[in-house]
Amino acid sequence: DCDTLTKGAGVLEDYLQRPVIWSQKLTQLRHLIPAQIWLVQLSFDNQPVDSTGAKRLLLKGRLLPTQSTPAIAMVSDFVNKFKEEKDFFSNFDNIALTDLRSEKGEKNAEIMSFSIEMPLKEKAQE
Repeated sequence: DCDTLTKGAGVLEDYLQRPVIWSQKLTQLRHLIPAQIWLVQLSFDNQPVDSTGAKRLLLKGRLLPTQSTPAIAMVSDFVNKFKEEKDFFSNFDNIALTDLRSEKGEKNAEIMSFSIEMPLKEKAQE
């Protein structure tokens, strides 16, 4: 019926006009994560924490360093992948590595934990 079609078109229009389509970002994110890195937390901080009032995507993860690649290089490459993927990074202002620490895992294996913050661009926060 015509009312159902009109309502459906309105919902679709609202969806397409959203500044950030998170389902697309999550799909892109899945392809950016290398096998040695796993995420333990993914969240969106809707509360501004600084004077800019920026909302942020927060990622916390871990990685298992290899003999040939130090942990800091692996995290650096991971962060650079975000910046290089223009379609993914287009809604973000910057990316910041906010925490990097070594932990002991099973069988005393060294595991690096990290946190990344990506503030949304002002236009994407609407």
